[in-house]
Amino acid sequence: MASSFIRIDDSQLRDLERLFSGVLPKELARARRTALSRTRRGAQSRVSTLIRERGKTNYNLTAKRIKKGVRVTPIRNNESFNVIGSNQKISLTSFVGTRDLKASCRGVSVAVIKGERKRIATGFIRQPLGGPQVFQRVFRGGQQVGRHPIRRRTGPSIASMMRRNQAEEDLADFLQERFDSELARAINFALRRRR
Repeated sequence: MASSFIRIDDSQLRDLERLFSGVLPKELARARRTALSRTRRGAQSRVSTLIRERGKTNYNLTAKRIKKGVRVTPIRNNESFNVIGSNQKISLTSFVGTRDLKASCRGVSVAVIKGERKRIATGFIRQPLGGPQVFQRVFRGGQQVGRHPIRRRTGPSIASMMRRNQAEEDLADFLQERFDSELARAINFALRRRR
């Protein structure tokens, strides 16, 4: 699995702790936990946006399906978490608009990347135990090959989509900015409550 290790820079919080030196220790600790938790919650949605709408390649996949292939680990040592993209290849039927073509032009039509529709001439969709899949008949020189003349066709994995769109770097920058703003909001809230 591709993993993006997120360590939040909270140096401004340490500066505040020194500045207030014991005046707000509980409030600052609570503000830090709150900010980190809210930052972590936004990670899956951000990965989905980076894969579908930003970067070099816009994949034709629903946000729900992308989120299913992304796991965010619990926060460790109150300072870091991992965002992990699955290495399992995605069925072509998960990509929006994949369909069987009519008998006049046999095959399967699929658009893994938005605007780049391709036709798999000898392809067909079947529903084995794991859900609908695209298969393709294998021919060599006009003849079927071997005892198993079909093979399953798949799209890329979430991990490879993350790598291709440089989602790890963009995600780390986004989460740092989000943490900073969430921390400022949580500290302001704590200060208002103390008045």
